[in-house]
Amino acid sequence: MVEGDLGVSSIVAGGDACVVLDVDEAIYCREAVLRTAYWFTDKCYLFVARPRAGSLRVWIRQKSDGSALDDVAGAFANALLDHQLRVEIGQQSGAVRDLIVAKAFTEGGVLDDAPVGDVRDPVERGRAS
Repeated sequence: MVEGDLGVSSIVAGGDACVVLDVDEAIYCREAVLRTAYWFTDKCYLFVARPRAGSLRVWIRQKSDGSALDDVAGAFANALLDHQLRVEIGQQSGAVRDLIVAKAFTEGGVLDDAPVGDVRDPVERGRAS
């Protein structure tokens, strides 16, 4: 891990090594940071705080002597990117996903009320016109 420029630093407190990541909220949203932290709770102890507006700080400390702490921090950074992209894709495609789910439940007769809007296939609607 490169220290400094990327907002990453290593500290030792009370004999326990720890990596601290400063995360810019202009790039990564709080939801992505928390989801990533949750997925790493089996490997390490994590603490997330907001030291100032627009920034989140993540402390990572290993639970046991497994992978090198820098490797865990690198994997965390990669997973953070993955979760951020999932959040963004979800925002962009959420309406389509909701429509597909509503159509599936409507056709299955599971819903009491029909979903709002036209759930017919837009291609088939165009052919019928």
